[in-house]
Amino acid sequence: EGALTAAWRSQSGEILQQSSAPVGSVAENAAFSLSRPKGLKPGTYKVVLFLGADSVDTKVFVVRK
Repeated sequence: EGALTAAWRSQSGEILQQSSAPVGSVAENAAFSLSRPKGLKPGTYKVVLFLGADSVDTKVFVVRK
């Protein structure tokens, strides 16, 4: 039990948005999305997933013009 957290980060490491979802004792799905009113500038970004305080996965994505 605990929480699954998604931390969306810019290429400079700035946290753009962070959100969490509770994790129960049974397998569940969680959906996270990034919302930026002015959009994202072109560049490389990543989302880091944490289970409790432990980083469990990182995905890198690129925004192009």
